Parts: sequence; C-alpha cells; structure tokens
Amino acid sequence: MAEALVIGFVIGMRNKQSMKHRNHKMMNKNLWILLQSKFEFVPYKDESDEEITAEILEEQLEVAKSWVLKNISGKRRQWKNYLKSTGFDPSKTIDEMVEEITDSRVDKQQYKKIVEYWCSDKAKEISTINQANRLKLDEPHCTGTKLFARIMEEKAAADANSVPNASPHAHRSSNSSIQPEGYTVAE
Repeated sequence: MAEALVIGFVIGMRNKQSMKHRNHKMMNKNLWILLQSKFEFVPYKDESDEEITAEILEEQLEVAKSWVLKNISGKRRQWKNYLKSTGFDPSKTIDEMVEEITDSRVDKQQYKKIVEYWCSDKAKEISTINQANRLKLDEPHCTGTKLFARIMEEKAAADANSVPNASPHAHRSSNSSIQPEGYTVAE
C-alpha cells in the first residue's frame, strides 16, 4: 500500500518531471531526494532478535530505492506508450496531435516536446531498427497474461499427443509398418 502511495505521488508530479528526460540518473537522484523528504522509509524487522544496525538500515534503504525507481521507470514507459498509442498519428502535424490530446493529466507543452521527438529523424531511425530486431525474435517478448511456464506445459502436452515424425534416428520395432525412408527391417 505504501509503495502505491509513493509511485502515485511521483506519477502525479507532472510539473516536476518531463516526459522526455535525457539524464535519467540525475532525474532519479532528484526524485529519490524528493521522496525521502516526503516519506519515511521504516526498516523491516523480521522474527529474529537481530538489532537493526546502520548497515542493515542502509541495505534496506538501497533495496527500497531500487524498487521505487524501477517501478517509476516502468510506469513512465507505460505512460509514454499509452500516450503514443492513443495520440500519435504520423499523418498529422505536431500541432494537430497536441490539440487532439484531451487527457487532463497531460501537460500540452511537455506533450508537444515528446511528439516533436517522435517525429524526428533520429526517433524514426531508432523505431525502424527496433522493428527489424523484433522481427528477428524466435520467441515473442510478451505473451500477455499467460505465463511462460503455462505455455511450455501446453506445448509439452500438445507434443505428447501428436504423432512424432519419422526420422533416420527413430527406433521402430521390426513389425512396424512405418519405416523411415531408406531403411529396411532385417527379418
């Protein structure tokens, strides 16, 4: 619950952070300083009688920092993806796209900057390279809500129910009518 408050607080600070920020390390450092000033991070104490030392406190604070910044970065990416999928249309001008955005959570000046970036030659080149690389993948990056473990179980079950293809390495009994091509059964 507390984690959701922290992330919600940061996501709601649209005037403090830009949608397009080049120096993510500096942005994360500033966000972490701001979060520490607004929230108290209480150390976790398990069932052991171990006293919380400065070293343990520092370690737990690093874990919290890593978790919060990772989630903030993920939420930022999701937000930008949502904006691009709902408001970006390469057939329109930048000003038209900015005017058509009706979401009250979007700062029009920031949105214009990110749309200008999406329309730039550099962003188009990166997008083309990424599309070509995604086409080369054997396995999909994302399967939706279905877990990879479940997909593998379904594949294994489907393979177990299917008839295996005959190959030169297949082992067949001598009375089998199915023989790999080029092989004869000695009688």
